[in-house]
Amino acid sequence: MTGKFNEPLLVEHGGGISLFKGDGEMSCFFTPFFQTPGIFPTFAAGGDTLVIAFDSDSNFDSDTLVVSTNYVSDPFVFKSFPSGIRDSLLVSTLEAPLALAQRQGILYSVLFGEDSTFNGIGYLIQATTQDLGDHWNLEVVYREGDPVDGVIYFPENFAQAATVATADGVQHIAFNAYGGHLDSTGAVDYTVYPVGYWNSRDRQIIEVTNPEVGRNPALSGRLDPHFFGGLMARNAIGNSFPSIAAVDSVILVTWTQCEFNGPPDSTTIVFARDDSMGGQPNPDWAATDIWGALSWDGGRTWSRAFYLAGAPEWVDAYGTLDARLEVDAAGEVWAHLLYFYDPIPGMSLFEYLPGPGAWIYKRVNLSQITGLRVSSSVPQTPVLYPNYPNPFNPVTNVEFGMGNAEWVSLRIYDLLGREVKTLVNERLTPGNYTVQWDGTDNLGKPVASGVYFYRLTSGNHRLTRKMLLIR
Repeated sequence: MTGKFNEPLLVEHGGGISLFKGDGEMSCFFTPFFQTPGIFPTFAAGGDTLVIAFDSDSNFDSDTLVVSTNYVSDPFVFKSFPSGIRDSLLVSTLEAPLALAQRQGILYSVLFGEDSTFNGIGYLIQATTQDLGDHWNLEVVYREGDPVDGVIYFPENFAQAATVATADGVQHIAFNAYGGHLDSTGAVDYTVYPVGYWNSRDRQIIEVTNPEVGRNPALSGRLDPHFFGGLMARNAIGNSFPSIAAVDSVILVTWTQCEFNGPPDSTTIVFARDDSMGGQPNPDWAATDIWGALSWDGGRTWSRAFYLAGAPEWVDAYGTLDARLEVDAAGEVWAHLLYFYDPIPGMSLFEYLPGPGAWIYKRVNLSQITGLRVSSSVPQTPVLYPNYPNPFNPVTNVEFGMGNAEWVSLRIYDLLGREVKTLVNERLTPGNYTVQWDGTDNLGKPVASGVYFYRLTSGNHRLTRKMLLIR
């Protein structure tokens, strides 16, 4: 998070809660300036105010809020977080803070509660305070067992959430909506892995993951570390570790999502390469990337999910957004993303041993992410149109049409036939579609000038055209 003087702020746990301040803008050197016992911290900053919430006794039943209103010129003030939750919501046993946000003097929080230590009912709870924690207003966002379009969520199972507040006072929440699909009798028949979104204006849950990934019965159990044959790290259930950022009416949600080499099912999951095995695929781990979904109207409607960052066939995870999206002088919107590259899957963050992983920063131009645009006309058979403009620099439009609902891939190749970029890899309904290519590869790096081929594959149809990139 960015501090008062544009310096980076970082909070972590490991032998207690520590808040670190960078030595300056873009600094890579951090100095701890607050430490206290506890786990699972989250924090918010704005002006002279810094707020940290955490589980102070490592048992989910004694949560603490520490507040500074003068940028820690004086020691933090300790407060309960938030008081009265058990009485007001009848949540009797467990609670823990998940996320904080601050806007115009109001502190926004997300927490989960559970009414029993064994097979309890879980709650996802929104809380706000206008006096930095002395008094709280509480609202249940979701209660476990309440169906949402045929599924129930399990918010107490390794609950993960992120929140941000916009200038209109609306709180936006993204959360791991791992849960179960209900059969005709109301019993869970398979596991689902969506990412959920909720805001305090509309008060309804929207799943921002694509259905073929978030609600696919063929993936049940495979994206859950608690099932035999599960391919994800501990706590990383399904589409995990959501993050959220906003500016004005633009909202971005990101998460960690596994890779597929075809239509998503248990047989197309890509195994992650592992440096401890000489870079060979490890059949115990799924390769993952950072994916996102974008709303331009304050969370009312959402794009289809899209790839944001990550190296093919490796583990890239734990994406974290700066809560405030950037608007540059040209009016374009940018996101600041930090994520973890883990060449020995699961080792560095979950095995508690030093490893060769690295945190990677990426600045993403959201104004150039348009996703698929669809028109109402429907061709009889698959068709691939000439890209425009051509030649191009830096962006070109690729249009194609589908006559039937089928799995579609659209990929860019160089003159040697090597894949450069995947633009589309999903099931589409009939219609004409347009997608942009910005001259970058699958790692987000600009490619050289030259001739490239783009190929549409759908069923038994394979169509190829040529384009020219001029730098």
